[in-house]
Amino acid sequence: MRKVLPLLLLAAFAAAPAAAHSPTSVGVSEREWRVALYRTRVPTGVLRLNVHNYGEDGHDLAIRNRDGKVLASVPEVEPGEGDTLRVRVRRRGRYVVFCTLEGHEAKGMRARLTVVKRKRG
Repeated sequence: MRKVLPLLLLAAFAAAPAAAHSPTSVGVSEREWRVALYRTRVPTGVLRLNVHNYGEDGHDLAIRNRDGKVLASVPEVEPGEGDTLRVRVRRRGRYVVFCTLEGHEAKGMRARLTVVKRKRG
């Protein structure tokens, strides 16, 4: 019986579904007229964009796919404050992270984020 129990436990763990991947965190800093990503290449899945406004003006943050669709956004973040944008990206490719306030993206408040296929394991 002693040898059977460890084998049963091993079989139970092997049959259990794989744990869901935890979100990929990306630090984002904003200031006049720049958005900087601390990681520019991430795997597919849930992203947690942790934004902090180091500027003197308020800024918001959004993410847009290659088709131009805004997938998620956070409202305006006051100077010295932060917020978290959570979004699931299922498709590989290039995304744009940007400030949606009038004229801010045109002044340079955007950054490219490349999403790659998540490795198994």
